[in-house]
Amino acid sequence: MFTGTDCSGRYEDDQLIPENDSLATGWLWEGDPCPPGTVAHEEVEGMIEKFRDWYENRHDYAKSYKDRTGRKIVGFFCTYSPEEIYYAFDVLPVRILGSHEVQDVSEPHIFGMFCPFCRDVLAQGLKGRYDYLDGITIGQSCIHLRQAYTSWDIHRNPGHPYRRTLGCR
Repeated sequence: MFTGTDCSGRYEDDQLIPENDSLATGWLWEGDPCPPGTVAHEEVEGMIEKFRDWYENRHDYAKSYKDRTGRKIVGFFCTYSPEEIYYAFDVLPVRILGSHEVQDVSEPHIFGMFCPFCRDVLAQGLKGRYDYLDGITIGQSCIHLRQAYTSWDIHRNPGHPYRRTLGCR
């Protein structure tokens, strides 16, 4: 049972029953402990907005981090790369993500039938969006993502002194 909220409502059989008209407020999730108009809802919205800002400005943050600290930044393609290794070497790991934009540069490098994520991350590398990286790594992943990694390394390698394929977790 959810407790400790200022949301207006009461619990019956571990189900939050709103005291207001949920359809009028746009609150459509039955049992949602934070309907719109409450302090808790505003706090959640604020957190989501903060995460959205971090995501949309991730490249600027990484560049400023590198300028402030002088530490190395290494990009990794897949969640199978153990982040603990990077931290052990005092390196900031940055997950290489797609941009969800229409991309038109990866087709000559990997097959168009490869998944959109693989094509998109390669496009990000080819367009120079991750040029602040000191290196790139990949864990044992699908063949499509490995091809995106290899194509990035061959065609866009800005002299990465750190290039490594890692095993699985």
